[in-house]
Amino acid sequence: LTVPGQPVPWSVYTRRGPPSNTFQAMQAWQETIRAAVIQKYGRPLLKVPVQLECVFFLALPGPAPKSQATWQRRMREQIVKRPDVTNYQKAAEDALTGTMLEDDCYVIWGVSKKWITPLGQEPYTEITVATVELGGS
Repeated sequence: LTVPGQPVPWSVYTRRGPPSNTFQAMQAWQETIRAAVIQKYGRPLLKVPVQLECVFFLALPGPAPKSQATWQRRMREQIVKRPDVTNYQKAAEDALTGTMLEDDCYVIWGVSKKWITPLGQEPYTEITVATVELGGS
C-alpha cells in the first residue's frame, strides 16, 4: 500500500488546552492512511497475527540542494535526527486499527525504516501487511 504525503510521527493529546499542531497533523496523516486502505481493500479487519513493514520516505527539509553531493550530505545528517522511526510506526499501526486490523495488538512482527525521498520526489509511505502462520509446539 502506498500512502502519499509526508509521514507524521505519533503524538499524544494531553487534554490541557487545544490539540497541538503536531497532534492534528498526525491525525490528518492517519486519515490519509485509512482512506488509502479503504479505497484499495475495503475494511478487511484482520483478526490474525500479522507482520507489518513500513518504509517512511520523508521530504528533505529546507531548499532543494543543487547537487547530488549536497543532497547526500544533508540526507545523511537528516536521517538520524528525531523523531525516531518507532514513532512513525506507532502512528501507522494506530491508523490501521479499525480499517485493516481489528486492533494493532495483532502486529506481532514489525520492520520499519525511515528514509529521505530522492531529489524531486514527493514524500510517501509504503505499508505492507502480511499474515503470520504460528507453528505449534
